[in-house]
Amino acid sequence: MNFSKYLAFVLMVLQGFSGICQSFEDLYKVAADSNRGVRASYESFNASMQVAAQVRGLPDPILTFGDFIIPIETRVGPQRAKLGLSQMFPWFGTQAAMENTATSMAQAKYSEFVDKKNYLYFELAQSYYPLAEIEQHLALQRENLNILKSFKALATTSFSNGKASMVDVIRIDIEMENAITEIELLEESLYPQRVILNNLLNWPFDTIVPLDFPKQVMEDGPIQESLGFSTHPQMQGLHQKLASAQYQEKAAKKMGAPKMGIGLDYIFIDKSSSMTSSDNGRDAIMPMVSMSLPLYRKKYNSAVDEAIYQQKAIQYEMQEKENRLESEYHLVAYDVHSSKERFALYENQIKKTQQALSLTQSEYANSGQDFEELLRLQQKLLKYKMNQATQLRKHAVANAKLNYLQSK
Repeated sequence: MNFSKYLAFVLMVLQGFSGICQSFEDLYKVAADSNRGVRASYESFNASMQVAAQVRGLPDPILTFGDFIIPIETRVGPQRAKLGLSQMFPWFGTQAAMENTATSMAQAKYSEFVDKKNYLYFELAQSYYPLAEIEQHLALQRENLNILKSFKALATTSFSNGKASMVDVIRIDIEMENAITEIELLEESLYPQRVILNNLLNWPFDTIVPLDFPKQVMEDGPIQESLGFSTHPQMQGLHQKLASAQYQEKAAKKMGAPKMGIGLDYIFIDKSSSMTSSDNGRDAIMPMVSMSLPLYRKKYNSAVDEAIYQQKAIQYEMQEKENRLESEYHLVAYDVHSSKERFALYENQIKKTQQALSLTQSEYANSGQDFEELLRLQQKLLKYKMNQATQLRKHAVANAKLNYLQSK
């Protein structure tokens, strides 16, 4: 972690301890920069970018040296040694096809990186909002425990005045024990959920940051019956892989063509004692042209077939991927809509239950009757509030998934 990231982390933690809630969007900015999975995907893209440079270059030139153990006599003298340098060239367009293959695959890797970063938004929502929901449930249970304590004081007073039975006090003790147990279990469930969130942020696993839980469901736009996914990073990546396989087919065909080569041999010749010509002992220079003969066609044909089969496989995968994204979209769209409807339902039920609870509490204070109904309404109210918090969590997570599927 460099200094700027470390400073940002320290400030974030200090804000958390000072009670300033961290919004989901703020934490996503941190996660997008520090998540190890996203970083690994980006480095994989960087690595794939280097492949194009590798296939762009020519084969290494070949330098040869030969020594004539038994010198070969020529008209100008005996040959002693030979030095040669040659360079092979692939058939026209072969390197361009190979480079396009590598470039398209690198673009596919970049699409995978974008998809990984977009999916992190949904992953973070899956850990952020459930943790915030637990904190909300914990606050509701503590509030419920305080209300039960006030009910116990009311029941004790009514019993002392002879308006109520000791059974009411026992009943409230039972409910208080249940509330205390629920609070303890919720407190214990915070730790593993915090570990999941902190791992996504690449933070120490025990970091505690106050979270900002939504109070209302977000207003949603109309849900489309059918959604095109051509711009989704997963589909973009498959399109690039298909293009890479098509270029691979071209490269395989060109690899089956002859390779041309040029070279130069320099022959060292000693002087002959039996010759007085001016050419005596003159070294020889011999330019050369070579050509490979791709006679064994099976390996080249297999390479072409391999590329064709890859194209077919990718086309089927594209169809399957689009179908899966379409299915997920409609399931998530339903979750968004249903959570919004249930939130509104619980909002109405909470208001009515609060009214009934207030009336019942006043009647009990006056007559000492219907204490069981008072407890039932309080637990009903708690249930509605907790269910409403659950719908807020479901709505927020479903919206994050919807944004991911829509490539927002």
